[in-house]
Amino acid sequence: MAEFPRWVVGGPSDVSCASPALLREVASGLYVGSNLSARFVERDVAVASFSSHCEDCHHPLRLRALFEDFKPVPRSIIESVVSFARAHHDHRAILLQCYAGLNRSASMAYAVLRMVYGMPHAAAITAVAHTIERHDRTERFPNDVTLGSVVEWCEDRQKR
Repeated sequence: MAEFPRWVVGGPSDVSCASPALLREVASGLYVGSNLSARFVERDVAVASFSSHCEDCHHPLRLRALFEDFKPVPRSIIESVVSFARAHHDHRAILLQCYAGLNRSASMAYAVLRMVYGMPHAAAITAVAHTIERHDRTERFPNDVTLGSVVEWCEDRQKR
């Protein structure tokens, strides 16, 4: 049985910094990646992009939902992404990508894990969280503002 999350391309063990993309599988068939990550997935993967920097990967199943990094995610975008994931989750893998593959895509993966995969809050946070140790600080992703807006949306939906 596979353990998640798992790095597919790049990640903390890639000390060369030469990797062209960050790509990790956060649950079975659910990938979170950077703007170049679509190069490393199969053609029939459903791709949702959250940055104008994501290369046009010509995947036939694609959702573009642009929103600003480090800001709350508009509720209409969360709803669109969850609907997109529901439509594809049973029969194909899903890639959620943004510029770095750490914040917007990971925040949206949290919503998909909660609302589509039925994962509880703590497990979803563990699946999407990533920490980068810098020489002068520790950076935690996704950030509190972006992820917080998604957590709030999920909690509101769970109450209905």
